[in-house]
Amino acid sequence: MGCVCDCLPCDCLPIGKKAKRGLSRKDPKNEEKISHVERALVELRETEITYGEALQYMVDKHLETLRKEAYFDQTDLIALNILFIELNENQKKFQKRLTQIVRGPVLCPDDNISDMVCKVSDIFTEAEEDYFQTYGRYVRCMSKVQKIISKSEGIEKIANLLEAKHNEALKSDVPKDFLILTIESIIIKPFQRLLLYPLILERIEKKCEDGTVEKEKVQSKN
Repeated sequence: MGCVCDCLPCDCLPIGKKAKRGLSRKDPKNEEKISHVERALVELRETEITYGEALQYMVDKHLETLRKEAYFDQTDLIALNILFIELNENQKKFQKRLTQIVRGPVLCPDDNISDMVCKVSDIFTEAEEDYFQTYGRYVRCMSKVQKIISKSEGIEKIANLLEAKHNEALKSDVPKDFLILTIESIIIKPFQRLLLYPLILERIEKKCEDGTVEKEKVQSKN
C-alpha cells in the first residue's frame, strides 16, 4: 500500500491502486474547493481552541466547586467528574496536534492542503484509541447522571451556586460562551462538541475529488 502523504505506508487506498493527489493549488479549477476546505480546517482549529478553553474553565470554576461542596457524592456523579477531567486532559493533547498542522486562523498560500487534510484525518484515527474512547464512556455515564440530577434534592442548591458563579463571572472578562447557568449545560458540552466533528469532516469530504488520498482518508473518519 502506498500513500503520497509524507511517503509513508498507510491503508488509505487498496493494494495495487495508485494514489491520486487532489486539491493541488497548481490547478486553477481547485481554487474554490481549496477555499472551502481551508475554511473548514480553520473552523475546526478555532472551535477546538474555544472548546478547550471552555472545558478548562468548567473544570476550574464549576466542577471543582461542586466537588468541594460535596454535591458529587453519588457513584455516577463522581465517575462523570473524573471522566470530564480526563476529557479535558485528552482534549489538550488533541488540540496541540491539530494546531501544529492547522497553524493559524489564516492559512498560508504555500500550505499544502492535500497533506494537511491527510494529517488531520490521521489525528482523528489516532484519537479513536484514547480520546474518543473517553467520549464513549462519558456519553454512557452522562445519560445516567442526567436522570440523577433531575431527581436530586440538591438541584436547587446547585442552581444557586452556578448562578452565583455566573454573576461573579459577569464582572470579569470571561467569554460569554463560558457562562454556565445549569449543571445540565455543563454535562452536555462535550457531547455537543462530539457531534460537531463529523459535520466539519463532511464539509471537507464533499470538496475532495473521488479516488484521491484525501477523499479516502476523510471518508474513513466520517
